[in-house]
Amino acid sequence: MKSSSSRAHRQLVKSLRHVPHKVHRHCRICRAPLGQPQIRLPDFPLSEIYVPKKVTEKVGVLDQGFCLCERCGHGQLINTIPAQVLYGSNYFTRTSGSGPAKTAVDDFLAFVTPQLPRRRLRHILEIGCNDLYTLTKLRSRADTLCGIDPIWKGREHEVADAKIRVVGGFVEDIDPARLGGTPDVVLCSHTLEHIDDPVGVFTNLIRQASPETLHFFQFPGLEPLIRDGRFEQLHHQHLNYFTLQSVVAALDRAGAELLDYRYNLNHWGALMISFRKRPAGRRHANRKFLRGYRAVTRAEVRQRYAIFQASMAAVNGQLRALRADRPIYGFGAALMLPLLAYHVPEIARLECIIDDDPAKQNLYYVNLPVRIVPAKNIRHLERATVVVTAVTSKHNARSLTRKLIEWNVQDIVLPTNLL
Repeated sequence: MKSSSSRAHRQLVKSLRHVPHKVHRHCRICRAPLGQPQIRLPDFPLSEIYVPKKVTEKVGVLDQGFCLCERCGHGQLINTIPAQVLYGSNYFTRTSGSGPAKTAVDDFLAFVTPQLPRRRLRHILEIGCNDLYTLTKLRSRADTLCGIDPIWKGREHEVADAKIRVVGGFVEDIDPARLGGTPDVVLCSHTLEHIDDPVGVFTNLIRQASPETLHFFQFPGLEPLIRDGRFEQLHHQHLNYFTLQSVVAALDRAGAELLDYRYNLNHWGALMISFRKRPAGRRHANRKFLRGYRAVTRAEVRQRYAIFQASMAAVNGQLRALRADRPIYGFGAALMLPLLAYHVPEIARLECIIDDDPAKQNLYYVNLPVRIVPAKNIRHLERATVVVTAVTSKHNARSLTRKLIEWNVQDIVLPTNLL
């Protein structure tokens, strides 16, 4: 989330009139040419940018495209926006402050913990440690723990725990000598999708690892996204959308052996994997995981996206018709709401978005001019029509729908057809 003073607000709006980017024409995993995108997203909005004043001009948008590699099955966006633009110095989304984020990490740890050695661990390394929620959970399992995350740059001294140290920065830019030695366990939850060279990250980790080092990663899985038609999950921050097929290709290139995998269906099908340095003589060990595997195809991407577009158009038409004789509110000022509004434009015409997070009160999105207000400001919700506007996780959509039912709201609109 980003916030700003009036002067900073003006500077931010000015900086977002033209969004810098780099174009990718080859697969990030196998380097095959990508060809034309299967999905085109013109004027696709940036998200996670909250501002104190309504912005009516078109800013914070960039033409985007999604491509599926026919060779290795990897999904990716073709345009990369610099991290400084996407996150900036005021980015403060925190795992422990988000119910869905905590649920995602807890599910990930349920995958990780049974695979850990029974012995006490010497050292655990986490890439993308955020506010240390994960490392704190594992504190009793290791002698020392280290986290990497750019949010800690210049603030490393703020960690008071003698067992836990942090290194502020991006993993691609950090000298391994600063990380406290060879780790027994490497963790990474929802970070690799943001990185321009995921194979390079795998390769560097394997090069520095011992044969016993266990690696655990979690990132968006493409198969559930395509087959469930959840294309509102495509956004500028996520450059990579892994399939099991592209995971195998990436680990093969990095010299790693896949040990296990699972889809986290509570978190819209995030793919969780464990791997280690590949033992000598096991060059083709990963192929067993693709026996009977049904690969995602480009034709399937186009077909499912067409179904998604038709579904979003139907929701949009319903909201337009309802709005003719009643006010309609949104519920949940989700970080990615501008993306849902991109597919359902009537969301930009809601009366307001209800959200009780004090940090969001009276704010707007840079490309969605709808005010965020607390529930106490809305009278007669029991006679209202409310759209669930935080649908980026199953946890969120279910909990908000349950809350609206408890409030006895007259009509509830769920934009997506899976709950």
